[in-house]
Amino acid sequence: MGIRRQPWSCVQGHRPSYSPDKKGWEVSLALRNPDSPAKFGKQGVFPIFQAPCNHLLGSLEKTKSSTANHLPNSYIENLIPCGYDDPLVLQKLIESWLVLFESIKPDIVISESAPTATLAVRCAKLKRISLSSCYDSPPLSDPLPPLRYWQQDADADNSILKQQSVLQTVNQALERMSFEPLESVVDILEVDRRFLCGLEEFDHYPPQARQLHPQKYYGQFQSEASGEDVHWRDDVQFRIVAYIVGGTPSFQNCLNALRSTPDSFDIIYICPSFTDEVCSSLLKSNMRVFNHPLPLSPLIDDCDLLISNGNSGISSTMSLNGIPVLMFPSHIEQNMFARALGRHNLGQMLVGEFSIEDLMKRIRFILHDESIKKSCKQLKEKYSYFDAKALPELIAEEISEEFLLEQDSI
Repeated sequence: MGIRRQPWSCVQGHRPSYSPDKKGWEVSLALRNPDSPAKFGKQGVFPIFQAPCNHLLGSLEKTKSSTANHLPNSYIENLIPCGYDDPLVLQKLIESWLVLFESIKPDIVISESAPTATLAVRCAKLKRISLSSCYDSPPLSDPLPPLRYWQQDADADNSILKQQSVLQTVNQALERMSFEPLESVVDILEVDRRFLCGLEEFDHYPPQARQLHPQKYYGQFQSEASGEDVHWRDDVQFRIVAYIVGGTPSFQNCLNALRSTPDSFDIIYICPSFTDEVCSSLLKSNMRVFNHPLPLSPLIDDCDLLISNGNSGISSTMSLNGIPVLMFPSHIEQNMFARALGRHNLGQMLVGEFSIEDLMKRIRFILHDESIKKSCKQLKEKYSYFDAKALPELIAEEISEEFLLEQDSI
């Protein structure tokens, strides 16, 4: 995202063709999928540009092939299939970003999980700001900490070699463009200001790794889905929201287990990959099935349990409202998040093979366990002051004030 300072009173004596926000900033968006704002009814709010991506350079098949055999054990290794194994590809990506910056002429570039954009901003000598989740903002040690920290450095040596290879690729690309090389793999992620959008209890990285490079937790971004409100049935014992993506290893057993629950349960099951016909076919007296997000506000107060893949969005929202979570992580980021909640006794996770009976035992355990209920209640009370709706305004205010102070000092 590029931001350019633009007073209300322009030199030409009229406002720009698109309105800046109330603080006098012009905002432009560079998105991997430029059509995505339309899904949220936000098209036309800001100028939108295509973000340079590896697949746009004609290397999509190579990317798919690399990803299929790639098992990263540090955040930076996630970049290898995205052009960080080929200096020429990376050079083209950085140059594409530089062309975009030259067109927009931003004063500040705010990135979210966009290391290549951050590299390009470094080359352009613009102010770079990161707005990232805990996963996308790892502790900046060299080498970067392992993602699978619970495996006792089983692949530490190989991870270090891969990180050094990424750094070498970056420096080769920079050299081709006559830019100064980086000294450390950490420099790839280095920014002028980092906003860590998460909470300590939801941090993907373990406390011992984060404490070596502490950062301020700003809190979780949360957004309410649009659409018609759904309400719980009356006179039921347990109320469960399930958000499990189809095709994951846990999917079928979870679905079958929930369909086996008695009528004293009320289940709201959300699976984006279902068709309308599938949703109708799975409908039961105690189970409603949807293929789109639902407003959570009508459900939160009386919800007893969330079942998810460990995706941080809905899981953190429910946790902050005192609701325990049972998680079936399907990839490393969800696995790390699930372990974070487990460390604080806010829920449990299941991995590997499990039967329907195993799952129902775990569901009933969480529904009745007083220690988990107590931990969830304490978390809700701890962050009762936190206003997720005010978080964007808070961060925007800090960015604006810092930029203006820098301008005044010049």
